[in-house]
Amino acid sequence: MGLGLMLAIMTFVSFIVNLPMGMWRVKVPKFSWQWFVAIHLSVPLIFFLRTEANISYLYIPLFVTAAIIGQLVGGKILLHYSKAYKLKKTQLKDG
Repeated sequence: MGLGLMLAIMTFVSFIVNLPMGMWRVKVPKFSWQWFVAIHLSVPLIFFLRTEANISYLYIPLFVTAAIIGQLVGGKILLHYSKAYKLKKTQLKDG
């Protein structure tokens, strides 16, 4: 497998793994131990996959960026669906 494909896979994995972490992060108090765990739980997995794939440390900023974007998108998804659920629930009560 070529380096470009491995980088694409690792970037995608970094993003996908952090989606549920971002969803969890927005539900816990900021700077609590759960918040800290939600942010850092994926780091050992990404480190393990990177080292097993023999990908240089020079690409770590790419994976960190993908992880941050995954955290942000995951949080936005949860907030969007929870607002939509509350709105639908309110409309059902009123209707």
